[in-house]
Amino acid sequence: MMYCSYNRLTELPSSIGQLASLDKLICPNNRLTELPFSIGQLSSLTRLDCFNNELVKLPSSIVQLSFLVVLECSNNQLKELPYSIGQLTFLEELDCSRNQLTELPFSIGQLSSLVLLECSNNRLKELPYSIGLLSSLENVWFDSNPITNVPKEITGAKQLVDYCKRRLPLLDLCVRTAKRLIAEGRTLPVDTLPRELKSRIEG
Repeated sequence: MMYCSYNRLTELPSSIGQLASLDKLICPNNRLTELPFSIGQLSSLTRLDCFNNELVKLPSSIVQLSFLVVLECSNNQLKELPYSIGQLTFLEELDCSRNQLTELPFSIGQLSSLVLLECSNNRLKELPYSIGLLSSLENVWFDSNPITNVPKEITGAKQLVDYCKRRLPLLDLCVRTAKRLIAEGRTLPVDTLPRELKSRIEG
C-alpha cells in the first residue's frame, strides 16, 4: 500500500507505474490535477483513493486496472468518467460524488460487480438506460442532481428502482413535469408511486 495523504502533492511521479505489486494507492487531500497515464501499469491495484483533490479527468489507462475493486474519486473537478470504466468488471464501489459530471458513460452498465454507486452532488440531468443492468447494486445515491429523466429500463436493478421511487421523483422539477403531462391529457402511473409523491402531483 502507498499512502500519501495531506502532502500537498500537485502530481504523482510517472515512475509510479513501475510498482507492479502495489495493491492500494491512497492519495486523497492533495492538489492533484491529474493522475499519470502510467497508473494503468499497476496491474495488482485493488483500491484507488484520490478524493479531495483537483482532478479534472481520469486517465483512460484506468481500464488496465483489471482487479480494481474500489474507486474513490469524490470531491474533485471531474466533468466526465472515461468510457473505458465499463471494463472494470471487478469494481464493487464507485464514489464520484461532488464533481461536475453532466452524464454517466453508457458503459457503466457493464460494471456487473458494482455494489455501491455514489453520484450525489453533480450536474446529472438524466441516467443512461444501461444503468438498469446493474443488478448487483445494494447502495445508490443520486441526491443533489438536476435529474429529470429516469429510464424505464431500470427495472432490472431493484435497489436503483427503489431509490428512484423514494428519492429522485421528489424533485420539484419532476413533480411539475408530471403535473404538466397530466394537464396535457397524458396517462401516468401515479397510483404506483409513494403516497407522498402522489399527493404532491395530484395536489
